[in-house]
Amino acid sequence: MKIVSNAEPGAVAVALFSRIKLILERGDPVLFLASGGSSAPLAAAALASLAEAFDQKEIRPSAQVRPPLTVSLVDERFGAEGHADSNWRLLVEKGYDPGKFDSLPLLRGETATSTDFAEATGRLRALLSDAVERRRAGRLYVVALFGMGTDGHTAGILPGSVVSRLDPEGTEYATGYMASGFARITMAPAFFPHVDFAAVWVNDRTKDMALAELKRSVSAERQPAQLLKLPKETILYTGPEHARKRSDA
Repeated sequence: MKIVSNAEPGAVAVALFSRIKLILERGDPVLFLASGGSSAPLAAAALASLAEAFDQKEIRPSAQVRPPLTVSLVDERFGAEGHADSNWRLLVEKGYDPGKFDSLPLLRGETATSTDFAEATGRLRALLSDAVERRRAGRLYVVALFGMGTDGHTAGILPGSVVSRLDPEGTEYATGYMASGFARITMAPAFFPHVDFAAVWVNDRTKDMALAELKRSVSAERQPAQLLKLPKETILYTGPEHARKRSDA
């Protein structure tokens, strides 16, 4: 895992845009998985740049690649479609136009029943299981944007949760579970090794301890962010707020 310090948010969006553009121009389809929180504006910015590049014919994917770019989520907070805490709603509010690419939100419909929860979890499970098979066949490149909490959580995987204890070498690629405040639908540990390029955005003065622990080797149950070491390539960007705190210390 590479760490880039004192990065501006725009640098993360550019890195995502550049990597996805490169892969599309190479003729391979891309699955992009976005996160909520402070990383959502960066995902929206990268996707806006990609949409403009498509409109300007700067990207000309192979005619055999359909769809060239699919957009979904690393994790989602369960509820009715468009509820106030939805990560997909946040992505759209930050500027993503779902009509520009093949968009796969996890929440659909006006209810939030146990059946809806199972169906939403099943959508992410089906998407990621298919992604694993296509990637193994050399027909898909996976890009994901993550954040990290002060407690070391990433995606929807909280420390000590049932998901944090799942086998990263297993075949359960997505799951849903009850956590404090929300029912969560999330990528499971076993999918992290199938991510080709992961960008991680950390720009919070309260996350020094979590970053220090990430540099050590501890269990994913204790710090789920340890899973960020599993993708083929991971770049963790710390922002100017983090750098400012260190300089003020």
